[in-house]
Amino acid sequence: MKYVLGKSNGFNATVKSDSGSLNEYWELGWELGGSRLLLIKDLIEGNVSKTDTIITLKDRMFLYENLFTNVLAFEDFDGEADHRYSDYNYVEPRLKEIEQNEFFFKDENNLSYVLNTPGKKNLEKPYFVVHFRQRPHGKERNIDVQSYVNLFDSLIRKGFDFIVYGKDSGDTCSLYSKTETTLNEANQYLKGDNCLGFIGPVSGGSMIALLSSEKDHHIIDTSMTMMNPSLDKHPLYHGSGPNYIKAKIHYYRSMENFIQQI
Repeated sequence: MKYVLGKSNGFNATVKSDSGSLNEYWELGWELGGSRLLLIKDLIEGNVSKTDTIITLKDRMFLYENLFTNVLAFEDFDGEADHRYSDYNYVEPRLKEIEQNEFFFKDENNLSYVLNTPGKKNLEKPYFVVHFRQRPHGKERNIDVQSYVNLFDSLIRKGFDFIVYGKDSGDTCSLYSKTETTLNEANQYLKGDNCLGFIGPVSGGSMIALLSSEKDHHIIDTSMTMMNPSLDKHPLYHGSGPNYIKAKIHYYRSMENFIQQI
């Protein structure tokens, strides 16, 4: 079988669309917290095979390469495939199964599937991995550029290094002679021995940090998104409900609040 991950409504969506529409669901959070989670559950339970073909965006292929023998980039795929794991009407009800069985991914063997991504990178100095968010969709969860600059300046003054990933972070990174890190690289740096933790907003991109579950998560919740009870109970979010991660999660109303506590 061939399964498409990370979108809904057939092949009609625009690649990397930021519309937020369920008809163009390329959002990383949806894939990590919905499609991928259910696919892994079905792999563990024998409902799908490791020899099945997984189709996702090119920069997310690493999420499946250690779990399946055939992983293809959507951008290069031309053919028929099964869309059940990208169908909101299929995925959302089945997430209830995991919410109701909160111990499924707390089982160490099951958890090992979720965390099974390739590679590990490290920096010489202690460092943080930072998610840069400036998206048209969900603007209330963005962090303004000046706040990121203030953060980076503060980290440098205190002797810390940092890794940055996220769309449109290139110009800000260049101020510090850095380049934008890919999702795969961000995941690898989050596993590094000198990584002190993750800093970022409530966002799908920030959920990459959940794949390195023992690092501290410093969540800048400018929109008070986590006040939403449905997200707080989500099995793969930064909530207090049936969450499998072992990390300590710290919430801040603004980047400035975090900077004051570094």
